[in-house]
Amino acid sequence: LLASTIRALLHKDILPAVGSTGKQVLLLHEVDTYIGLIPEEQSLDFIREADGTAAAWCVDWIRVLARCMSSEHSAVAERALQVSKTPMFALMATHLPSAMLPVMLPALVRSEPSWNPTVRKMTYLALQTLSKCNHEAFVQACNDRSSMTSRQATTGSEDGVNKLKIEGAKKGLFQILPKPTAAAGGSSLPLNPPPED
Repeated sequence: LLASTIRALLHKDILPAVGSTGKQVLLLHEVDTYIGLIPEEQSLDFIREADGTAAAWCVDWIRVLARCMSSEHSAVAERALQVSKTPMFALMATHLPSAMLPVMLPALVRSEPSWNPTVRKMTYLALQTLSKCNHEAFVQACNDRSSMTSRQATTGSEDGVNKLKIEGAKKGLFQILPKPTAAAGGSSLPLNPPPED
């Protein structure tokens, strides 16, 4: 019943991609509250189907979160980014990286960072959480994303605006995502904090 309630709240007619900022913030809060009701000992079973894939409500939640995290409205982005501090977000990042990372990375690493310093800082912290929860999968997803933008740059449209967007995305990805370091005894790739204004 809880899963179907969450899915209903995430439906595009209830939580539209565009519309009232206040309504979006309220609905994000409501869904986050419902998810917080899931008993910790049942959390893993709640986010996965029997075959180990992401539960349908989870796929919807990831999609809506990513869209809201990249919103131009800072109130919506901040409320969505607050979810990255929850135990359920960490659990999903740890156990469902193939469902989360391909959707979250493009939303969090945009060609133009948010104008809002709070959103930029929270975006950095969300990326840091994703990296800590499943570091190998995070690095692989970053590598896949950077190689994808490189392929688009070489095989994509010759349209100048499209090329500019691709280059901006690549620049943004490499500014905020991990840079290799010579860490003793490990392959730690620390995230660089966003620049202060």
